[in-house]
Amino acid sequence: MKKVLLTGGNGFIAKRILVDLLEAGYSVNVTLRDINVSNIIKQNLSLHTKKLDQIQFFECDLELDDGWEEAIEGCDFIIHVACPTPMSCGNDIESYLMGSKDGTLRLLKLVVEKNISKIVITSSITALIYNDNRKSPFTFNEESRSDLSSNDIGLYGQSKTITDAAVWTFAKENNIESKISCIYPGLVLGPCLDTRLNLSTLYLNQLTNGSFPMVPELSWPIVDVRDVSKIHIMAMTEPQLANQRLILGNESLSLMEISDIIKTKYPEFENKLPRAILPEFIAKLLAYIDPKLRNISGDIGVEVVANNKVTNGILNGFKFRTAEESILDTVESLIELKLAA
Repeated sequence: MKKVLLTGGNGFIAKRILVDLLEAGYSVNVTLRDINVSNIIKQNLSLHTKKLDQIQFFECDLELDDGWEEAIEGCDFIIHVACPTPMSCGNDIESYLMGSKDGTLRLLKLVVEKNISKIVITSSITALIYNDNRKSPFTFNEESRSDLSSNDIGLYGQSKTITDAAVWTFAKENNIESKISCIYPGLVLGPCLDTRLNLSTLYLNQLTNGSFPMVPELSWPIVDVRDVSKIHIMAMTEPQLANQRLILGNESLSLMEISDIIKTKYPEFENKLPRAILPEFIAKLLAYIDPKLRNISGDIGVEVVANNKVTNGILNGFKFRTAEESILDTVESLIELKLAA
């Protein structure tokens, strides 16, 4: 049985990947910052898979060397999902980079030292979409790179951009490009496996519970977490996905368009969903207060569109779920988990 090291096992994307890996017959070493949450994770995942005996948990911090040698033991592949987020970091770039860049480079060194067959790294479209000449709609592709000097880029985007550059530099210097795939998802939605939400599903949770009577003009490519998971596993083993940047997210929808889709299927939320667009100057003012908005304040008023024809060609006809399906399945899971009412 092949073994995979999966980092950040308590995250929204990672838990979906974990279930899919187990169902595909892999054993999985899962890293957590706090090993004490492992029992809760197992309890929650027991509703989605019966193969929990194929998991081992390890306490590892991206900022520290401790535990990684034990976690990598016997592994054939690495799927690296763990990363600092606006909810876990402060207001300085170094706090992001200790986990993001340094933590990723630590894993790449293990790829070399342990002769790991493949590492799949979860990045973000924020590593690709920022520069100071953006006009709406702004289209980016696999060759795009964010400009660190851009006024629009937040700390999260800076950390993803710096880390992405460090990954490919290390790969070239150590001749391991063929062992790396980087995945750049847009807004990741889809069914939640438990009540721990990511930033994307948190937006929908807040839309449906009345937190936003008005919403900022924000629009990103949407991708379903189930598709993100499948493509991570494909990238782990399929040769044509090696040494590639894969942008995931086809349709771009605004928060208001997302709200309209929810309203059509779930009219009971109509009085809680936003009714208007928040003026841009007010949205940018609020971004100084709310760290979740601060990291995306540069996207206010810009429709971000993915031209990912290269990715879709490499994926050879992979059928993505529609944005509408992802949105509605997210809301359905929020209702089932009693997070939307």
